[in-house]
Amino acid sequence: MASNRSHAAAWVTRDGVDWARAPHRRATLGGPGRQRMRGVAASASLLDAVGADAADAAVCTSEDGRNWAQVADHNAVFGGDGKQSIAGVAYGESGWVAVGRDEDQPVIWVSVDGREWDRLPGGALVGDYDDFALHAIASSGPRFVAVGSAVDPTRRQTSVGISFGSEDG
Repeated sequence: MASNRSHAAAWVTRDGVDWARAPHRRATLGGPGRQRMRGVAASASLLDAVGADAADAAVCTSEDGRNWAQVADHNAVFGGDGKQSIAGVAYGESGWVAVGRDEDQPVIWVSVDGREWDRLPGGALVGDYDDFALHAIASSGPRFVAVGSAVDPTRRQTSVGISFGSEDG
């Protein structure tokens, strides 16, 4: 999954050598504003690509890599005031976990099935830092590890690396 100018796009391959662009559907990977896809993860039956649709975070799902559908935001977990975006997603034994930001605060989203998402409060992760963002997440069995960066206000705009772990997502 990648961004193509102002609309997201997906490419697929069977052999890792020959790639073809998946069909572009404006309702899913396009529309007003800029669409970006930043990461993708797979379970045995589903691909989830994450990023942003204009100023809101977004998740698109596919069962084959060619046909994508944007997850409906029934629980209003992807939007809000300001800009939200998802930077990474991982699938593990307990389900899906995505990480990103809401303006300058970290956000974690979780899903059992990759289609219905909940937003966890990220305020507890902030500590004494400013401009905090989570950039990537990985899983191994039941464990998840997320990494990000923040600005240490005592060091005048010096970025520091941050990592978090979870036994269950």
